[in-house]
Amino acid sequence: MTDPTVRKREEDEHVLHLWEPFPFTATSDYDYLRDRWYKRFLSFLLRVIAIPLLGIYNYVTLGFRICGRKNLKALKKRGAVTVCNHIHQLDCTMIYIALWNRRGYFVTLDTNFKIPIARHLIRGFGGVPISKNPHQIKELFSMMKKALSRGNFVQIYPEGVLIPYCRTLRKFYPGAFRMAADNAVPILPMVLTLEKPRGFFAWYKRKRCLRLHILSPIEPDLTLEKHDCAAKLQQQCREAMEQKRIERRRMQAIVKSPKKNAEETPGKDISSDESHSH
Repeated sequence: MTDPTVRKREEDEHVLHLWEPFPFTATSDYDYLRDRWYKRFLSFLLRVIAIPLLGIYNYVTLGFRICGRKNLKALKKRGAVTVCNHIHQLDCTMIYIALWNRRGYFVTLDTNFKIPIARHLIRGFGGVPISKNPHQIKELFSMMKKALSRGNFVQIYPEGVLIPYCRTLRKFYPGAFRMAADNAVPILPMVLTLEKPRGFFAWYKRKRCLRLHILSPIEPDLTLEKHDCAAKLQQQCREAMEQKRIERRRMQAIVKSPKKNAEETPGKDISSDESHSH
């Protein structure tokens, strides 16, 4: 699932390459929205079955948790462009679980529709293909405009490609923020942090646990030109995501050595310190 502005640059190459034996091309009449009643029913049925199973699987194997659900209330019934760092093969399922009660679409590489079995799941979960064809990109954006106007969410990874367990935020591409500015909808930033396994997870997990933080929606500044509006959204979104990562690193450091921290900073208000960090 990638940003449509990503092009042929070496640093943007995927580090994971899956078997892609099936042909696929998004034709001019491709059904992006899947609005026919039986397609909507199948998608609903898939959600009912898959979300509990994915929730259990992600929790047990990845130590996955969600924080900040209260921030979804600010959206009410409005559409939004959601963004998140891309650090795990299953992070799309984590976002799907977090937004389970809202219909949404995930912008994903058209090559993912060539993968056995996975291509059907991607389609059922709302995956929409994007290629390097400018005409196809234009059609995709037109369909996503309709989706946003009726209160759906559209998920785009601004980093472009997946790098498993990446510990930093990488360069953001502007596609997601342009879509939000063009359609006058908010950006809903989310960020995945890597947490040290604790409790019973420490008994069997070697890799870090994953925690998805849903941050406050960021409204577009409609007094600006669309290009400047998108640039401001991108900057605000990155700052919010970086801030949350800093907070989590500090909290984990405090848990790791509470006695040392107490001696070095007696009586210090940690929450106040975090709220002023950038």
